[in-house]
Amino acid sequence: MLTGRYEGAGAVTEVYRIRIRSGAVQESAAHIRGVEEQIIVLGGTARVGEVSASFLVGPGGTARGPLTSRTCTPRRKGTSRPC
Repeated sequence: MLTGRYEGAGAVTEVYRIRIRSGAVQESAAHIRGVEEQIIVLGGTARVGEVSASFLVGPGGTARGPLTSRTCTPRRKGTSRPC
């Protein structure tokens, strides 16, 4: 859900809130060249980045860069299921 759009000196910032249920997977298509993405994990964990080079981000953690595609798989704290 788009929660805000801000235009400034040569840049456009869009803010989205994305909820992903525990155990679900969301894959996002690649962005156009030059787009930088920042992901902030509010709860659970998320595996982000290119599918071949993804990494885990925990609660309060961030990932930033030209994340041209990503796979996010949240999980509940205390579960043994790999993310």
